[in-house]
Amino acid sequence: MDKRGPKSKNPEPRNQGNDEKKSKKGLRLLARVKPSEIFLKSITKDVTNVQITYPCRFQGMAEKSCVKRLQKEYRALCKEPVSHVVARPSPSDILEWHYVLEGSEGTPFAGGYYYGKIKFPPEYPYKPPGITMITPNGRFMTQKKICLSMSDFHPESWNSMWSVSRLLVLKKKLCCPRKPTF
Repeated sequence: MDKRGPKSKNPEPRNQGNDEKKSKKGLRLLARVKPSEIFLKSITKDVTNVQITYPCRFQGMAEKSCVKRLQKEYRALCKEPVSHVVARPSPSDILEWHYVLEGSEGTPFAGGYYYGKIKFPPEYPYKPPGITMITPNGRFMTQKKICLSMSDFHPESWNSMWSVSRLLVLKKKLCCPRKPTF
């Protein structure tokens, strides 16, 4: 048995081209990331023409509206990327996104890359995501949820109109500010 679950009796051939591949229930995600590529390397590589279909198992974990919203937000993020930020959904779980912030020039963070995760609840966008920093940066504790009004740390202030792009812009400003805040 592989990571995608038990093999069916009549396995479908893997999609190698640009054709759309649909699961039994018809849900899929077009992602622009190479699953075998190391995430940090994707900052400098062109990964715009790769298609990923998510395994069916996420369907039970996330509501259909959540999946559609995250697909829409990822497409929007690909069309209009946030400056100095790369964010991608995990190839195996659309509810988990990985991001890398590039430190701003003229700051102590210049030349640095700061890796983190965004974990969306199955009820997204009606409930806020959790945001975690993995790379030490001197501003946030690593491996701990970050206290933001736009995160699950303060669910009472969450607005379902906020997007992943907006989260990334705020995170970039807080993580690698141009002006010292202390």
